[in-house]
Amino acid sequence: MNGLVGPFIVIANREVYLSPKGNYSWGKEYRRLEGHEVSITGMLEFQHFEPSPGQHPPDYFYFQAETAKIELVK
Repeated sequence: MNGLVGPFIVIANREVYLSPKGNYSWGKEYRRLEGHEVSITGMLEFQHFEPSPGQHPPDYFYFQAETAKIELVK
């Protein structure tokens, strides 16, 4: 739940974030997934930042939190 940009899952040793478009509540259903193997369905997107003198996060992949479907792997 506590990545550099926000909540994330690890795929092939890389963090893939769950990024909401607006104000989003992560609630108990996400906390119970933490530390477990999950499957995720949704559109994988990429956020790129142009180099600048200001601070910004590194480029990253993400799923839209509102539309991604995340389930425990059984």
